[in-house]
Amino acid sequence: MVAVTIACTARADSWSRADAEALLSKWCNALLAHQVRGMGDASLDGGLLCPACNFQHGRSADAVYALAYEWKKTGDAKYLDAAESMLDWTERNFVYPDGANYNDTKHTWRGITVFAQIANGKTLLLCGDALPPRFREKLLKSFRRQTKYVLDWLAPEGRVELGTANINYPVAFCEAMALANKVLGDESYLEKARTMLALLEPFFTEDGLLQGEGHPQNGVTPRGCKAVDIGYNFEESVPSLWHYAELVGDKLLEAKLMKLTAGHLEFMMPDGGLDNSMGSRSCKWSYWGSRTSDGLLPALAHYAKLGGKGGVRAIDRHLKLLARCTSDSGLLYGGLYYREAGEPACIHHTFAHVKSLVELLLADAPEKCADEPLPRELEYGRRRFADFDTELVAVGPWRATFSANDNYSNKGPVNIGGGSPTMLWHRDVGVVAAATMFSYHFVEPANFQDQRRCVGVETMTPRVECGKCSNVMDVDVKTAGSVGPSSFGTRFSYSAKGVTADKNGAKGAPFEIDYRLDGEGMFVRAKADGKFRYVFPVVATDKDEVAVEGRRAYVKRPGGTVTLVADHDIKLVETQRGKRAFNPVAGLMCAIFCVESDGSPVSLEVSVSRF
Repeated sequence: MVAVTIACTARADSWSRADAEALLSKWCNALLAHQVRGMGDASLDGGLLCPACNFQHGRSADAVYALAYEWKKTGDAKYLDAAESMLDWTERNFVYPDGANYNDTKHTWRGITVFAQIANGKTLLLCGDALPPRFREKLLKSFRRQTKYVLDWLAPEGRVELGTANINYPVAFCEAMALANKVLGDESYLEKARTMLALLEPFFTEDGLLQGEGHPQNGVTPRGCKAVDIGYNFEESVPSLWHYAELVGDKLLEAKLMKLTAGHLEFMMPDGGLDNSMGSRSCKWSYWGSRTSDGLLPALAHYAKLGGKGGVRAIDRHLKLLARCTSDSGLLYGGLYYREAGEPACIHHTFAHVKSLVELLLADAPEKCADEPLPRELEYGRRRFADFDTELVAVGPWRATFSANDNYSNKGPVNIGGGSPTMLWHRDVGVVAAATMFSYHFVEPANFQDQRRCVGVETMTPRVECGKCSNVMDVDVKTAGSVGPSSFGTRFSYSAKGVTADKNGAKGAPFEIDYRLDGEGMFVRAKADGKFRYVFPVVATDKDEVAVEGRRAYVKRPGGTVTLVADHDIKLVETQRGKRAFNPVAGLMCAIFCVESDGSPVSLEVSVSRF
């Protein structure tokens, strides 16, 4: 099949360093604006007050690295003063007697010590002796404490172990030990880093992905799914491995990281978004990445520096997406439509992701290259990723993901697959539909954002429903995908057959769903035993016109109109927000449509027309 480029936006073969610097400054100044000062209370002064969560996240001092960079660039003492205050606040309030940092008072996970150590180590390398002696000594003291804890955790009595945490922690161990070698001058740290890397390399998959964002790390479900998470891999683990390779000069690892980066780049949307709709930690998906990871820009920077195809364009698209998701106050929203939903920005996204901007600017990545399309700009038909039972589809103006993944890092009804389309994207309107966990709940205390305008959160996964049961919860679903010709170019066909289940896994009615996607649109045929309804949420804000006229429904979005045509009447579901719903996962708003049946099959067609 001959690949052609999707004409989604004007071609971009360069990114702007000036724009990246401006966004970095905007984020840093927003952090300073939210820093608590002058209260006279040691438990408050120095921390960052989150306007979304109404408390101070314990990992605020991760921003020390970015603030030190801004101080070095501008010479403005306010940035270094803020950084020192954040560090002091953390040392006073979020350090255990054993030397570990911890998340916050609602989530006392200590593994994040490794990321605090990395931030401090990078700050020491970046600024060196230019730092005021008092502040430098504080950083060194903190860095030594954190290094010891990380060693005691993942290298007890000198034995390097993967541990039981998600794979990004032992990956970060490699970077942390390389930094300890650079900062403290002890070669023994490098030996431990190399030993850990040898344990990690078997987790690199043939498809260029990384397994291990789950428990156990090497776990495989009965249907053959591994714990693969695009968000955490691309925003945390792959950048950490790149920085480790850079610190130690490991050229052999760099070659492997080119494949690993290219594999994850397959999941970048043409608009710079990251499709983690099917990942093992998709409950923390935020469209640009994941809620508490650091950002994918460093990985793209190193990839582009070594000539990786599409790297420069990916940096440009992703930077523009981050700017689009930045609030008027300068904080990064957790997805596309928080602003439209009237929900505030959680400050955690900013103090974590600001580090990735620094890494991009320091990596000396090329700002220009010849036109190189992103993988999902190409019309390639179908690409299957057996490691987590996922199909990527590229036909005509459509980009889609179908998944039956059943390997999730977290417990509870976080399922998003069951043979459903987890992403449907069109070149004229962007995201048309996207899956979110079956039942929204705070999987990690204080790392999930609540809503201000309502209590309930509706799942956005297109699905069959039989009462409280759905195909989404069927981990035994049988699926099949194929491509072939049609009068509208390539056609992708996908079928899912199984038994619906509720959030506790109890079985309901058998179901069958068939999907066909080509240049004209998507056709769905669904059926189940007894009464059921087929639910298809369409991304829509309050500003988008929505209408239902019997068996037809319309959503007028900027760029085009999404039209639904069914063989039964279509209904618009009322939610606590009225005729729209908002899901904090990926930050998407939608209008929820459904077609009800007494038992006969339901057909639905989805198309997009330009104005």
